[in-house]
Amino acid sequence: MDAQDDFELLFETPLELDEEEVRVRSRDGGGNELMDIIADETVRLLLRENRLALAKGRSRPQLSLAGGNPDLTYYDIPLMCVAHPHPRCRFSWVRLIVDFSLTRGTVICDMSPREVKSKEPVELETKVGLDLKFEITEGVGAEFTPEWTKKRTVYYPKILSSGINFTQGYWDFIAQTDDYMHTNRELRLLVAALKGELVKAQFNLSAEVRLEGFLGQIPLLSRTPEINEIYKLT
Repeated sequence: MDAQDDFELLFETPLELDEEEVRVRSRDGGGNELMDIIADETVRLLLRENRLALAKGRSRPQLSLAGGNPDLTYYDIPLMCVAHPHPRCRFSWVRLIVDFSLTRGTVICDMSPREVKSKEPVELETKVGLDLKFEITEGVGAEFTPEWTKKRTVYYPKILSSGINFTQGYWDFIAQTDDYMHTNRELRLLVAALKGELVKAQFNLSAEVRLEGFLGQIPLLSRTPEINEIYKLT
């Protein structure tokens, strides 16, 4: 992907307390401390200062993939997922779900990154191969500099993905230590769709946060957890 590619903001939202999950945990032995969070408006306001955002880049049709179905068009779809915690909070994990089931005949051929487990910063360079797969080159120990940031390929948290050959794709960003986790990551999807079909994707963002001075994990949902966006992939 060219460094100068623009990303269009799909949504940016503060996070809200997942009250139903809090009640379930309290009933299962989580104690009254979790329930106190529901009643404490100051804490609720603090939790809203944890923000999630999602943007998409320009999608590119891939016209000459080996083994491709002539009745399908293949698209390289870049996304940008941003998770920015309040200074008094720490993300335990952030999950992004991309659902293409609203679009007839659409399936995920590949995802990038697929998995990142290194405790050191990792540089991933992704390009479309000739066999319906991404070619991903990994380098460990990349320095966190403005040059790396512009390339959008430096990954700090542990990252897990699933969804290849399915209509739903999952990315999980998981903190490996108690360190501050800030996510500003480029994600790539290689998607097959019926020729002439406008591709709809539904997105869901959720997270779990640790509050300073609080031992448990606080489940959060984005205020607008799902959107429908029509990609004009022509």
